[in-house]
Amino acid sequence: MHNICDNKETTRIMKSFQTALALLLGIFFVFNTFVSNASDGDYTSSSIAFNGLEATLSSRIIHFKWDVSSEENGAFILVEKSLNEEDWTEVAKVASLKSHKEQHTYEISEINFAEGVNEYFRIVRVDEFGKKTELDRININRPVLSNILLIPSPKKINKETVISYDSMIASRGSITIYSQDGAILLDKMIDISEGYNRYTINIKDFAAGNYSVVILDEYDNKIAKRLVVHNGRR
Repeated sequence: MHNICDNKETTRIMKSFQTALALLLGIFFVFNTFVSNASDGDYTSSSIAFNGLEATLSSRIIHFKWDVSSEENGAFILVEKSLNEEDWTEVAKVASLKSHKEQHTYEISEINFAEGVNEYFRIVRVDEFGKKTELDRININRPVLSNILLIPSPKKINKETVISYDSMIASRGSITIYSQDGAILLDKMIDISEGYNRYTINIKDFAAGNYSVVILDEYDNKIAKRLVVHNGRR
């Protein structure tokens, strides 16, 4: 009697184990089928007809523009920046039209603080399923010296002018002022800082006319601006 009871209990346990195993296998099959369909089948309906990226630099603003002929299941497009083409940082995010079959132009302008002489930008499409695709990338080569301005001193218009400019690097350099006939009126060594620079020049002894102001750093990077003196010396 004892052995019969043991056999019945063993049989009951085995049937319970088989039922639980079958249930687990069924759940795994359904889950695996769902994941496979989501990862393989749905992505085939995500596409874009991309026609190229344009980027225009205007002082500290970059204007991005790209055309697409059609899209399917788009979510948004990322604009990313890098200094080495390996590490990328998001700088802008543009909503997609999702699905369409007509020509469309995307445009966005971003203030960009220069971080290097060479900067790289790319656009990355993200579809409604989270899949990322790089569409294009572009290199913007910045001048080392830029944004030179000549600003008359408010209280000394005929005596002083402020020269301001930006530099990507720190170095030794010079400021040279030439007359129209090429004569040198000023030639001074200066320290150029990384970033914003300003220097005041005395023009009280300059005759009325046009002059050329040239900033030159120790690596032969150069920038120039015309200086106009109206009243001249008295």
